[in-house]
Amino acid sequence: MTRLLIFGLKDPAGGVESAVMSYVRHFDHDAIAADFAVFGADFSLAPEIESMGGKVLYLPVRRRDPLGYRAAAEKIFRDDRYDAVWCHFSGLTNIDFLINAKKYGVPLRAAHAHTASLPWGSPLMKYPVIAAHEKNKRVIDKYATHLFACSRSAAAFMYGEKNAAKAMIVPNAADLSRFAVSDGKDARKSLGIPEDAFVAGHVGRMCVAKNQKFLIDIFAALHKINPNAVLLFVGDGELRDEVRAHAAASGCGDAVVFTGARTDLPGLYAAMDVFCLPSLTEGFPVTAVEAQACGLPCVVSAQAVEESVNISGAVRFVSLAASPEAWAKELLSTGAQGKRDCRKALEQAGFEIVSAAKKLQDFFI
Repeated sequence: MTRLLIFGLKDPAGGVESAVMSYVRHFDHDAIAADFAVFGADFSLAPEIESMGGKVLYLPVRRRDPLGYRAAAEKIFRDDRYDAVWCHFSGLTNIDFLINAKKYGVPLRAAHAHTASLPWGSPLMKYPVIAAHEKNKRVIDKYATHLFACSRSAAAFMYGEKNAAKAMIVPNAADLSRFAVSDGKDARKSLGIPEDAFVAGHVGRMCVAKNQKFLIDIFAALHKINPNAVLLFVGDGELRDEVRAHAAASGCGDAVVFTGARTDLPGLYAAMDVFCLPSLTEGFPVTAVEAQACGLPCVVSAQAVEESVNISGAVRFVSLAASPEAWAKELLSTGAQGKRDCRKALEQAGFEIVSAAKKLQDFFI
């Protein structure tokens, strides 16, 4: 049996966690055992991981306890033998785990790029983050035996032009059997949303990269045009209080439905008329794949989301320089097109998880 160690996931689960778990769920668990090394003392996906025969190994948060993190990370490799590590990155500020994997003789060491630009919180951290990323980008191929990316633009950003051509594209595939086009009546009823409401939806971790205060501004403009509109906001994260406070101050807070982090995404997508993703940084978002699998038209950030996301032909790209009112009008016009079944197009483009997981599993084995 191949023993795989996965690093780089965290709570609350977001798009990266969703994409990785889709693959792991579809591995043959008699052929490959997947353990997870995560920061903190708890991980919401732990029960499912353990049900598939894996273990969750907890690490101290690096910025709070760098010495404790370093000791715990080395202990993982000293105590156990792994055939492969699969490390997930939204930026290369820390590649210690890959360095340790090489030091302790793990033969297959895969780095996986998930974004095409750097997210950061405090402006004061911008330049140190960029400096660390650029430094590690120049040496990543010394520690990773293989380079993965969710898209070509993510590969170029994370690994540089020299190494980007060597990167293997691992699509943010989804279990398309879980998603289907629906009128959403039952989903709306369960959420307390009127059947005749116009529902703009969003799924994402509450963090700086997702630009969700701007999303609230967009919806406030939309609500002025259509008072019967509702924003269905799915997700949780470190900016929870700020985003909720911004919604309350916007004057349309009563029309925003916050669900928190959820795993029953197909039903939530079904309740939407249009999907909105005004991210600052992104790449190839798995949520856009899931939304299209549910037949939803999408309006996304032109700066953050690459054009190849438009698998269904129903994805519209709007500049972040455009006003909230311009975004709102695009949401209304795009949503008016209605839902369309594009499962076949997604399958043909390689976004069906069953075949994608089999390919990746065979690679690791």
